[in-house]
Amino acid sequence: MKKDIIEHLKVILDLREEECGEYLEAFAQSFDECCLQLEPLRQGELDYGRLRVVTHTLIGFSENMGAMDLLALSKSLNAAAKEPDEAACRRDIERIFALRRAYQDEA
Repeated sequence: MKKDIIEHLKVILDLREEECGEYLEAFAQSFDECCLQLEPLRQGELDYGRLRVVTHTLIGFSENMGAMDLLALSKSLNAAAKEPDEAACRRDIERIFALRRAYQDEA
């Protein structure tokens, strides 16, 4: 996961691996901020418009960083919010939080 981001940054920005740290930190911070916005929607009433705003942010930075796993989940959540499909939204929100934990746990 982080390895994929580093490889993407090396190709797109012509960086050396040791230069990717600040980009990874910015990615983690943006991911955390989006999850903070999603947190109230996890158990409470879904605001589909709010979900779409947050997913557009997730889509943008995950694509720019080469985080294809997050990109796919964000697009799926955005489509579910557009329908709207409550079950799919809740499933994808939980998957995004699980992916966040996986990124945090990765060495």
